[in-house]
Amino acid sequence: MHINNIVFSNVFADITNADGKPVFMGKNINIKLKDIEQNDNDSKIPLAFKEFKIDAKEVHIGVNEFYQINADQIFAANKTLDLRKFHLQPIQKPENYNAKNIFDFSSERLLATDFNISKDSLIVSDITFTHPDLKVTSTGKNIVEKDKNPKEVEMKIGLKNIDFQKGKIAVLQANKDKTASVDNFNFKLTNIVFDKNTVKEKIPFRFTNHDIEADNIYFKANNLQALKIKKISSRNSNIIVEKFQMIALGKSAHKDLFNVTTDEIKIINNKTKYIGQKLNIQFDGLEVKTPDIKVISATQKSKPKKGKSETPEFNAKLGFIKISNGKISQSSLGKEKLAVGKFDIQLNNIVSNNEQLKKICQSISQVI
Repeated sequence: MHINNIVFSNVFADITNADGKPVFMGKNINIKLKDIEQNDNDSKIPLAFKEFKIDAKEVHIGVNEFYQINADQIFAANKTLDLRKFHLQPIQKPENYNAKNIFDFSSERLLATDFNISKDSLIVSDITFTHPDLKVTSTGKNIVEKDKNPKEVEMKIGLKNIDFQKGKIAVLQANKDKTASVDNFNFKLTNIVFDKNTVKEKIPFRFTNHDIEADNIYFKANNLQALKIKKISSRNSNIIVEKFQMIALGKSAHKDLFNVTTDEIKIINNKTKYIGQKLNIQFDGLEVKTPDIKVISATQKSKPKKGKSETPEFNAKLGFIKISNGKISQSSLGKEKLAVGKFDIQLNNIVSNNEQLKKICQSISQVI
């Protein structure tokens, strides 16, 4: 289907479905579209147009039965899209989602420039999210039903630059227990491509460069261990981690626990990426300054259960590992069993994979 022009002026819209959920709602809507083409292929972009101008206030769009998009104001013209107080909002109870996680994403402003859309592609030069806020909540479901007839993605999305400014992230369990969070992150990616090939990969898009700054990172690995990082920064493939901590959250008679602090961890020339489903870890060097490692040994260690390892498939190649001015101690039942007041380590040309890691962990476990 082809339409030459569509024009709406100062329209108020209130369209709902049979369940009363919004399909499209908005105020003071002005729309001008030119040379509109409808695409019959569901795996491609449904509408394409050569020229567009849109502005509207208090907009609510029903994405599907589980999510809706809200925006205080939308303005689009001259290949620019500007959304104020953008919000992708979940609209049902967690137990109704056929998914392991629910996403709630908002941003004070979403600005996209040099915006080009056709039947087969969406190409944008720059996208900026100001004060983005992502909340990921687990539904508590370990298994979800897969689509028996998944649609093949036949469109291409290309982004020259994407920039997240002063954002935050929180990851919550179904009981609202926080398992991860990041405060005040700035994140830039360049030359991002999403298409029918990348969507099948572990990371569903490709990119060439990334810069990251993030403060106050927290990750709860389980009920016994958590990680804290004061700051992470990444520039030109070099990553600096400041004030890393591994924290024991409780006591266990069956598992060894760790309290670890370091002043700084530096990863030099990081080239890590997924190749298919396998993680390929590669960087020129790893420097760890002043690590303080405290091992609290279990008194009644549980025998490891046989079964599939939870460690993802990986290959690792490191130019060197340098640990300087470190110390380590081991205790059990409150009594110190081992202590090293200072140690320095330098290893060169390190390679590893899943099998080698398993053997190393078994050897360390036997020693401790």
